[in-house]
Amino acid sequence: MLSDKMVITNGRDRFGYVRHVRLIGEQTGVSEDVYRIQETGRVCVRQWLCDDLVRWCTATKWSGGYEADTPFKDGLMLIAVDDTGAEIGMEVTYQTQWNGEGLAEKELPFSWEAVTEY
Repeated sequence: MLSDKMVITNGRDRFGYVRHVRLIGEQTGVSEDVYRIQETGRVCVRQWLCDDLVRWCTATKWSGGYEADTPFKDGLMLIAVDDTGAEIGMEVTYQTQWNGEGLAEKELPFSWEAVTEY
């Protein structure tokens, strides 16, 4: 398990901040998935940038769903969990001068890429 590799205290491990996120939906037509942060209950958005790069942002609710707002700071470890709370993957945010904050190497599939089992 991912948590076996770290000791988490008050939402932090020895590398920085840690948040557990659970997929709650997809933003149709804008290449975004919507997640709920388990520790706070807040909603965040994971944006597709290219085949191997994503951006994590806070989200603002509006009549059509959620809108990506402020990119997450670098060094945030986001651990994706399923409905039972089991850890299924992890991404860590970073920043660059050319593309800003909230970036992460794409380690998890988006909702439209996930293969359903029969």
